[in-house]
This record gives sequence, C-alpha cells and structure tokens, in this order.
Amino acid sequence: MRQSFRVSVALLSSFLISLSIANASEEFAKVRISGNTIVIRVDIDIYGEGATRTRAEAIRTSILRYWAKRPKDGMTWTYFDSTDSRTYDVVFEVQVSLLGGRERQERNVVSSSWATPISDRNSIRTPAENTDSYVSGGNHGVWSPNYPGTYAHEFGHLLGLDDHYTVGTDGYSHAKPGYETNIMANTVSGRVEQINIDPIAGRIVSEFRRARANPDANLGVEFQTTIDIRNPTD
Repeated sequence: MRQSFRVSVALLSSFLISLSIANASEEFAKVRISGNTIVIRVDIDIYGEGATRTRAEAIRTSILRYWAKRPKDGMTWTYFDSTDSRTYDVVFEVQVSLLGGRERQERNVVSSSWATPISDRNSIRTPAENTDSYVSGGNHGVWSPNYPGTYAHEFGHLLGLDDHYTVGTDGYSHAKPGYETNIMANTVSGRVEQINIDPIAGRIVSEFRRARANPDANLGVEFQTTIDIRNPTD
C-alpha cells in the first residue's frame, strides 16, 4: 500500500511541519526545523487489555533506546542535503499516553473505521498476551512485546518505513541484502541505521526547501501539499 504524507508548513523563524499518513485527519508526527536541527515528535495513544502506565513507559523507553540520539553509542543521526550542501541533526521525541487517560480501555473505544478515528494521534492496541504486531492504515495497529526491538520496529512503520525481510519456505524471516543488522528486518538484534533516517529526513528537507523557494511565501502563511514517501520524483 502506498502511503502519502500531508505536510503543513508554518512559515515562521522555526518551521513547524505537520505530517499525516493515509487519511487527511490522521496526524502521526509533528516536525520542526530550527536552524540545522530537525525535531520529529511522535505522540502515541495506547488502549486495550495491556494498556497500563507501566506499558506506556516501556514502549517509550524501548523506542528511544533505538531511535534517540546518543553520540557515545554511535547514534548521531544527521541528514546531508546535497542540494544545499547542508547537514541537519535529526532528533526524535516520543510521547506514549493512555487513550483517554485510562488503563485497559476496551478495543471499541477506537472507531472500527480508519476513516473516522477517535483520535488524530497514533492509536495502538496493546493486548495483554503476546501476539503479532503490526501497523495498519498508517497510524493504527497492534503492538505486542514479542522481541526486544518490536516497538522500535513498529515505530519505524509509523514514520513510513517498510519491512526489509522476506519469509522463507522454512517459515522464518530473512533480512534483505544490506539490512541484516537493521531494525526494519531484525527485531531481535537489529538497530536503527542511517538508511532509516535518510528517507524520513529527506522528505522533510525537500518540502522545507520548496517552501522557502515559494515566491508567495510570507511569514505567518501556512503552506500545504501532499508528498509520497514511496515516489522519489515528488
């Protein structure tokens, strides 16, 4: 399935970009560019039998363990814009909350129609038992703590990243060439790598650059467009 971003850019000294996947009302991340720093903030609401405050913090901690910027561990996320010969720092902020502020909300609190979600944020069901994890419709899904990197892997899907493994005739997952140690192919021992950062930051910077070049752009004017992360011609 092709997933599209809707990007809103407030043309201020600090650019605020709101990105959406799938439906126009489904906001999955907010991005701001200040100087040479891109900050990507993702808010996640969890619900279901496994949705507790402890689980919410565990999800947040696990995601940041993989995606947070930690120079001492070699995690210095940057993006080089070859068009402007400019290097950006890339920072992720993650907030995980209980949907409605209540633990163990029933599944039916979220509309069964992805076109009319109860929340504009990412709504994730967290079952009490271990089961398959996935993201559906761009910012909905089921997350279960099957493996150490499950939450970080599914977080990548919220950002528009694809799986990079195939399932063999033996029933096991096999990483695609070049992704053997990558979180989008290996949730047991994989890690976030630069090849994960580039497509995300590249789309943001491309849209930011086009907004700056708009001759009609004025301070305080909002710019909106739709781009497709799968389509390099956008």
